[in-house]
Amino acid sequence: MTRNARSRAWCLVALVALGSVFVNTGTRQVGAQEASSGRFVEGEDPLYGRELQNYVTWNLWQGVHWDTINMYVPTDRLWYRVKDSRVHPRAVAVQETCRPAYLDLRAKLVPLGYSGAFYSSNDDAALPCDQHGNAIFWRGECFGGVNQCVDIGPFLNQSPANLNEDDTRGYACGRSRDFSAFYCSAHLTNKNSSAPDTEAYARAQSIEYRQKSEAVQGWVGIPTVFMGDFNIDYRTGNSGFQAWRNQHREADACDGLVVPAGGCYNTFSIEAGQVRDEKLDYIFASKGPGHCFRADDPSFYLGPYSGPGGPVISDHVLVRGYFGCP
Repeated sequence: MTRNARSRAWCLVALVALGSVFVNTGTRQVGAQEASSGRFVEGEDPLYGRELQNYVTWNLWQGVHWDTINMYVPTDRLWYRVKDSRVHPRAVAVQETCRPAYLDLRAKLVPLGYSGAFYSSNDDAALPCDQHGNAIFWRGECFGGVNQCVDIGPFLNQSPANLNEDDTRGYACGRSRDFSAFYCSAHLTNKNSSAPDTEAYARAQSIEYRQKSEAVQGWVGIPTVFMGDFNIDYRTGNSGFQAWRNQHREADACDGLVVPAGGCYNTFSIEAGQVRDEKLDYIFASKGPGHCFRADDPSFYLGPYSGPGGPVISDHVLVRGYFGCP
């Protein structure tokens, strides 16, 4: 989604005290197991999941085609998925979201104990979508106040003007006091150079994003979870994901060099609603005791969604990554 607009960062933080771990105690129901990989796929029934820490990322595909009513369709669906989880996600990342929809989702997540931050990659006050960008929500209070816990801004590496990139791509990050961890959401550029290197600018942003995570791990000494729409497929020979895996675990346990049995979960379809043919959405968690891991732990996903009798909601699926400890 692109619009001619100026870029500016905008942030709202909701501070709500978190007194306990939130757990839905409803009947556990999980989707059908994929025999080839041992992982699970979610169904539409909201009562699902394992009693493990988990993280969610979803490109909502919102833009100028969303009016003031339908704008809230994907955020409503996302909210239902979060609130009905057996264990609420520690962080929720969204991309291609409109500011009014972000505010609506934030208002719904506040009672569940979430704080939030928003980065605007472009804006147009004359349109219902208003500002457009990516957001991060995390459980717990904001560590040390807004000036210390919220980090939003553009990538230093942007695609050149001749590729007609109207968005100034960037990240929205927040640090949770309750879990002493740092969470980020980003949407990397899809405006790339011509063949043979069609992901050059996205890869430069991915390197910058990864180095940010590594800096927080090294300088601050806390776990990180970096999520989003990378616009890079793992099958690309120079994707750079091996460098990510040196200090991170990917929720899908998917390695571009040695693909596990059953392969990797594709998350994007060029035409919304068709068979997914690319994997563009990732959850990377820093290695260490903060993010336990077992090879059989699943990466859950949903979608693409369709509204009741309406169009497909997004061309990306919702991705939920689980890690093997509470």
